[in-house]
Amino acid sequence: MARTDMQSLVSILIPVHNARLTIAAAIDSCLAQTYPHIEILLLDNASSDGSLDIMAAYDSLKISILKNENAGTIAESRNKLLHHARGEYIAWLDADDTMHPDRIDIQVGFMTSNPGTDVAGSWIRTDDPDLPFRKLPLLHSQIKTLLWFKNCMIQPSVISKNFYRRENIWYDESYGNSVEDYELWYRLVSRKKFANIPQFLTSYHMTTGEALKRKKESNDFHKNLSRLWNKKWEDAHIQVEAADRRIFQDFLYTNATLSPAESQSLHRTLALLKRSDSDPFFRLVVSFHQLRLWKNMPLLQKIRHAGLLANLAYYFKIKRNYLF
Repeated sequence: MARTDMQSLVSILIPVHNARLTIAAAIDSCLAQTYPHIEILLLDNASSDGSLDIMAAYDSLKISILKNENAGTIAESRNKLLHHARGEYIAWLDADDTMHPDRIDIQVGFMTSNPGTDVAGSWIRTDDPDLPFRKLPLLHSQIKTLLWFKNCMIQPSVISKNFYRRENIWYDESYGNSVEDYELWYRLVSRKKFANIPQFLTSYHMTTGEALKRKKESNDFHKNLSRLWNKKWEDAHIQVEAADRRIFQDFLYTNATLSPAESQSLHRTLALLKRSDSDPFFRLVVSFHQLRLWKNMPLLQKIRHAGLLANLAYYFKIKRNYLF
């Protein structure tokens, strides 16, 4: 896409904590943007590894550095950055990710051409060989539906209008260091119009394996996700037993082989979900998870529930809508 002629200022916001090995690449990718009207706001969250020295070495009028003397949470850092942002648009990046050179150009062009859109993410490339890229649904109606199941807005790929101070909208700081982005998108999707741009505009670092497990344990990930799920079940007006809820929620985030009892629980829950909503995209998402369920069942359960393979009729529609 050719560069837009719009003169709108874009605030690129980057929270930083002990990112000595990656922060220079993140900043360089911002300074290399083909879109010229940017400010880069860096928040050093009490780093102890020299990250601040690396940031301070940059000699650019586009860069401003904020500091936390004592480490705060990621939600607090995001809100502090938003309070200082002057741009018409807010673009996010994490300190271990990078922007493609035309990312802001393309995103501002998209927002200009689609003035009703408030929040727009994009597809991403990753450094995980098992998941080298992620494609996400594009339309607001799809995103709204999918956000009930799982986060489909990648935080460091997002640009949005700068409505935060004006409308008193902030990250919920009670979520601390995890799920704060998902909670905000889920809260906003009924009030704002969302989109994903079908281009790979951000390169994303994937934390995996034991490192991901430790990160989730230290950041109260499961506690915060459960809090959000309590809200989502309440909004859905669907009565599901607590044990079945936990099995379903775990299933959405893992691909482990299921026990017969887990298989039966998920079979009941997914059937209930499919009956609960006539929206075609909602039912398509449920069909996708019914295929996942069959794939992860023990052999005898697969034979017993062979009827789930009827969902293969939707395979190409599922793939076309970027559900896997």
